[in-house]
Parts: sequence; structure tokens; C-alpha cells
Amino acid sequence: MTAPNAAAQSDKAKKRLMSEGSWVMIEDQTTRAYLACCAGGDGKGIPLTPKYRKIRDDFATRPFNSIEGTYGNLPNCITPGMPGLMEHPIQFEFLLTPGRVSLMFQEGTFRRIWTDGRKFPENLYPQPNGYSIGHWEGDTLVVETRFISKEAEIFISAPIHSTPQTRVTERFTVESDTVVKLETTIVDPELFEEPYTYPNEFVKVPISFETGCAANNKDDGNNFDLTPPDFD
Repeated sequence: MTAPNAAAQSDKAKKRLMSEGSWVMIEDQTTRAYLACCAGGDGKGIPLTPKYRKIRDDFATRPFNSIEGTYGNLPNCITPGMPGLMEHPIQFEFLLTPGRVSLMFQEGTFRRIWTDGRKFPENLYPQPNGYSIGHWEGDTLVVETRFISKEAEIFISAPIHSTPQTRVTERFTVESDTVVKLETTIVDPELFEEPYTYPNEFVKVPISFETGCAANNKDDGNNFDLTPPDFD
């Protein structure tokens, strides 16, 4: 009998760690994407095309974290879409099953990442989270996402959205039993002058979630508006 390969056994153990518990972005990164993109500053680290540089610069004058400055999908309980979804400080879980990795998010969003060897279809109706195909490289899950709808956010709470050309590649790597690192690369010649790559890091939390979101529930991200609707 052939002895189990130590590296393969280690990779299998690390994959199992992904599906044990919930994950959330580490605290000092929860507003990184928003600050880097659109909350003032110059955003020079992001290779935006001139058209979208102007959109960014115009938006950067808006108030940060205020009712007047609230913008984006999630305050209205609409999924941010890809890749902005992975920038939000909300809990999510990995579910590893044969041929598929599923990501379940606290506000109700669900991502399917197919790992069964399939190819991308030639034509598919765009969706906010797109269509994702992945494969494993050791303990790293590599995912490519296409067919992302124009409603999806590139950066959280900002006016820059995906286009039909947007392609997103993610690399989820299990660093330890409490840390998963994510490297994201976005390719879109309309939005970026070159591929844009940035890191994120998630930590495991010992609690699960049982929450949901209904679209357009009037949650502005800071306060709840419980004013009855005007039926007149």
C-alpha cells in the first residue's frame, strides 16, 4: 500500500479548516477598499482609466460614513455583486462539496464556485455575482468569475461598477486554522489601464449567523427608517 502523501494530507486538512466556522474581514481592512478608492485622497494606487478617474475624483468629495454620503447596494439589502461583495465586513461561510465550493453570506447572498472541471459557457445572462469556475492549487482555491452584471460594485459603496468586460480572479489561501488570505485581480480595459491586484485577509469567528436581507428595506447603513409608506 502506498503511504499517504504528506503534502496532500496537509492540503486536505487546510481545506477542511475553510468549512469549519464563519469568516469575516479583519478589522483594519474593513474600509480599505472604500478609502483607497473614493473617500478623499488621490487614489493613485488604483490604475483607473481617465474616464473612471474623473468619476472617482468627483465622488471623493462626498461625506464619508454619513446619511448624506451613503451609497451603494448593501445599504438597500441588494447584493454588492462581484468583486465588491468580498470587500464588505460581513460574515460568510465556505461549504465544500464534490465539484463545488459555495460561499454563504450573512446578508443572504450565495456564491457558487464550480470545481468539477467545466468550462465557461459561451453565452450566459449576467448576474451580480457572475459565473465562477475554480480549481485547487494545493491549499489555494483559484477562482475566475465572468458574466458579471453592470449593477455589481467594484469597490464598496462607490459609483464604479462592473462592465461586460470585467474578469475577476481570486486566490483564497488557508494560512492557518484562523486566517484565510485572498488576492484579487481585476481585468477590465474600460475601468483599468492595467490589471488591478489587491489583498484581503479574513479571520475565523466562533459564531454563526442567522440573518437575512430584503431588497430595499430602507436601511441606510446607519439608521433604520420605519416611517410607514404613503399610500395616498
